[in-house]
Amino acid sequence: MRLLEASKITEACDYLLRSAEISYPVDKFVFEHIFEYSCKIKPLPFEVELNREINDTETKALAKSKACKITKDAHGNWTIRLERKNPIMNAKYKVRWMPPQKKELEGVKQ
Repeated sequence: MRLLEASKITEACDYLLRSAEISYPVDKFVFEHIFEYSCKIKPLPFEVELNREINDTETKALAKSKACKITKDAHGNWTIRLERKNPIMNAKYKVRWMPPQKKELEGVKQ
């Protein structure tokens, strides 16, 4: 489990991501990120890549299943979690989020 803290300056981009590739057979794969409220992120759905291309079948299957959970707690912290049984070999599972927009960072001291 990792905790990412907000930086004071965020460059403009569509989204940011972290990924993990399944390089050997496993029975269960758990991938979780926790963002504290001050990160001001907007979570995006998981994405799955296979052979350097988006695997729509697996991405859609994850979206419909209970394997993906995106939750916000009472303090405003986001948890993005994937718990996948028998993940696809050589697949790259991506956690994605949008950084805060400039207007959301106004008032943040540098």
